[in-house]
Amino acid sequence: MLDLVSRELPVLIIHQSGHLAAINSKAMELLGIDPATADPEGGKFRRGPDGSPNGVLEERAFFGVAFRAFANTDVEIRAASIAAGQEQYARRGYTTAQDGRSSPREIAALENAAQEEALYLDVAAYPDIQIAVAAMDSPYFTRDRSYTGHFCIAGVKLSLDGSPQGKTAWLTMPYHEPPPGYEPGYLGYPALPDEQAHARIDKAFANDWQILIHANGDAAIDQMIAGAAAAAAHYGEADRRPVLIHGQTLRQDQIANLVELGIHPSLFPMHTY
Repeated sequence: MLDLVSRELPVLIIHQSGHLAAINSKAMELLGIDPATADPEGGKFRRGPDGSPNGVLEERAFFGVAFRAFANTDVEIRAASIAAGQEQYARRGYTTAQDGRSSPREIAALENAAQEEALYLDVAAYPDIQIAVAAMDSPYFTRDRSYTGHFCIAGVKLSLDGSPQGKTAWLTMPYHEPPPGYEPGYLGYPALPDEQAHARIDKAFANDWQILIHANGDAAIDQMIAGAAAAAAHYGEADRRPVLIHGQTLRQDQIANLVELGIHPSLFPMHTY
């Protein structure tokens, strides 16, 4: 379908959830995606009946493409994006904005905006703990989360699964209808194995960093709870305020775990629509 748009220029469209995308044949050619391309851990290239990638990218398969594509944006484009984002928040009456999963380039762009006095909203960034943890050494991270030039680094972000809309959220019970190419009984899948997920939660607790944990599926929420419980037992109580982001299939029995561990649920009912 995207080849009808262009066969000469690469085309990428992003799913509403931000967890999947589709690319045309030219983009696949430029990116070197072919039948021999293996799925990355925590992501998949959807494939046709012959096993060849069909252009639909899930999770880390998409993120790897997106990071490569957006890495070419220049300073002017990043500054314009920050200005447009602030305007959208301000028009709706918000005075604080959050960048919920920052890459190293996004942190650099926001730091530059703060230095250039281009921020009029308070902006709190949460670097991705897997690719941007070095940002926690920035002077914009302080223990009292104070703002400098309307900017602060407030903590870290960890993603444990995908989205229910794209059927990449990790569940304990099967999807009623699996996505194309998957067999009945499909549960979605984790972004990380338990050992790696728990190690990243442990790192946040060890440093008393606030951690925002994206977990949509109840299996991912189980993984988060287990990691937080182990870290809390190791490092004791502190005012870390971990946050469950989205929690769209949070089970009734998991709520008591959140209360016990002091995890704040930030639920996402708008995804229903």
